[in-house]
Amino acid sequence: MIFSVLATGINVMPNINKIILYNALHKVLSLLFIIIGSTALPHTLCAKEKYPPKWLFKSNFSECYRIPSLVSIGVNLIAVAERRHGTSESNPDQPSLAKKENFNSKKCMDWGYIDLVMRRSVDGGRSWNEQTSIVRYSNFLQSPFNMALAGNPTLLETKGKLILLFNVTRSSGEYNGAKCSTKQPPVTCGYYFSNQIWKIESSNLGSTWTSPELVDISTPVTDMVRVGPGHGIVLSNGDLLVPGYPWLLKSSDGGITWRKAATTRNSPLRGGETAAVEIRPGHVWALLRPTKRTAIKNRSSYPFRLSASSFDFGDNYETIEVNKAFLSPLVQAGLTKYGDRIVASYPAASAEQTEKGPDNESIRDRRNLMLSISTDDAESWKRCDLTEGAAGYSDIAAMHGGLALIYEGNIDGTLKDDPRQGVIYRFVTDEFMATCISK
Repeated sequence: MIFSVLATGINVMPNINKIILYNALHKVLSLLFIIIGSTALPHTLCAKEKYPPKWLFKSNFSECYRIPSLVSIGVNLIAVAERRHGTSESNPDQPSLAKKENFNSKKCMDWGYIDLVMRRSVDGGRSWNEQTSIVRYSNFLQSPFNMALAGNPTLLETKGKLILLFNVTRSSGEYNGAKCSTKQPPVTCGYYFSNQIWKIESSNLGSTWTSPELVDISTPVTDMVRVGPGHGIVLSNGDLLVPGYPWLLKSSDGGITWRKAATTRNSPLRGGETAAVEIRPGHVWALLRPTKRTAIKNRSSYPFRLSASSFDFGDNYETIEVNKAFLSPLVQAGLTKYGDRIVASYPAASAEQTEKGPDNESIRDRRNLMLSISTDDAESWKRCDLTEGAAGYSDIAAMHGGLALIYEGNIDGTLKDDPRQGVIYRFVTDEFMATCISK
């Protein structure tokens, strides 16, 4: 109707005036429809239509993709994830390997044979190159080991160089799960067992990588030290800090050598997978997944996450506390700084899950990805719904105009309750975050 009336009025005018008026009205009406559209529809819906989620790594019958890591360098995005093969060795490069589309949860176990794969974008996430394998488990099958995994990818960018730290867990038996790695070495669970941290580096945005190199953090072999997953940060004093558990890891020489730093190991509130930001020079704030034992001991406060503050560049935690701002199941969370904001990504705990407590959680309790945003240095948080359905581990990176987000979940509607369907990319606009903050 509006267009019809305007067209009638314009038709009776001289041609030159028609053009001038038409152009002016076009600008006004375009602005009007933007305003009407943004108020008539939920902002989350608008965001989904403008920037729909994309599969980066999709699980199938032969492989399961989990545990994402992400960094941004200008418009370049580098995403890494685990490719899990289960306990049957396979060569994903063989053309004869049938990759049926249907999902096979048996390939998603936390042990077995696991590679690390990568995809890159050079245009801010609009398009992505083909998947490439950057760390193969077969590199770590020297005698006496016959089973190996490369897991928990943790990316870090410093001065144009990419560093990827990861765990290597291997055994001479038929099992290389974490429960064997803290008992008496070198024989655990009845066979030889090894848990180490390794790294690779790239000086050309991930086009090529160095050969894997062992990271010596001078810890007794009885101590299980895990890196990541997620991403590391460069502190204001130039040190590199990588999340890990039960310790943070730090380097003062650009990633050549690493040492253990802050830990919750001696606290009654013990954390596992960790993410960290530097709020102000020297003030490192960490968000931790509580261990199951900690969650059970603090059942009356569940669901929650742990938060910890260090005022000596992450060398020691001064405070460790239960944080009820994050109503989350026992799962890793993403964390980053975006301008003067701190942003966290994690699945939300449901009312049913809260009722049954941390004892009986399963991976299918990981649903409904949330963003929590703080504008006051982590003192208070605004929560906003981001996705419905299955959602698990995630990582986020700041970009111009918004956040790059990768997370475990599902897009196509099948098996909605299982986040191991694959790893998804999504762009979260600055406008979406501003709307969340203003609620």
